[in-house]
Amino acid sequence: MSKPRIFIIGIRRSGTSLLRSLILSHPKIAEIKFEPHELIYCCRTQHINRYKNSEYHKKIIAYYTQSINIYKGAKIAVNVGIEAMNWKWVNNKIPNSIFIFIKRNVIDNFKSWYELDKNSVRGVCNYKMYKSWYNLINKSFEDFRNINPKRTCLISYENLVKNADNEMLQVWNTLGLSKIQGLNRIIRKPKNWSINEKKKT
Repeated sequence: MSKPRIFIIGIRRSGTSLLRSLILSHPKIAEIKFEPHELIYCCRTQHINRYKNSEYHKKIIAYYTQSINIYKGAKIAVNVGIEAMNWKWVNNKIPNSIFIFIKRNVIDNFKSWYELDKNSVRGVCNYKMYKSWYNLINKSFEDFRNINPKRTCLISYENLVKNADNEMLQVWNTLGLSKIQGLNRIIRKPKNWSINEKKKT
């Protein structure tokens, strides 16, 4: 029986790379490609007339639509902004895929992103603007999950750090795989961590 593709999606610095590593630790997962930008590009442009018959577009999308008997997929981290919504084209072009979304609290997500990009050529936006996009993007994940509950789950980054074995049960259940234990040992609390912290007395 052919397996659906797996797509890990979240805002940059929300834990997509960590989640990818944990999912790849399962013996039934063969491949989760890291940031396949060409896939997003092809999915969002193939409907344009000049690209409809593009062999390049067909080749890239075909790789993800061909029949497979073991789980494969990709991890995609989106930047805040309208381009983030391009993840929806993946579902449009590769229907029946499984989507594993991850969400991190907005304060820590912003801090981590800001520190990484503040000196980039692209520059950064302020927190107020970031939060607006953050809410819109994560709502798109939640809306999709509500419409497609059988092939979607939404992971909490904070819960993942606190107890990966427990939080990953959502993923294994969505994929119909047996759970694996011992994931907590590879988790390290990040520098940007403001949730439920108490001052030591």
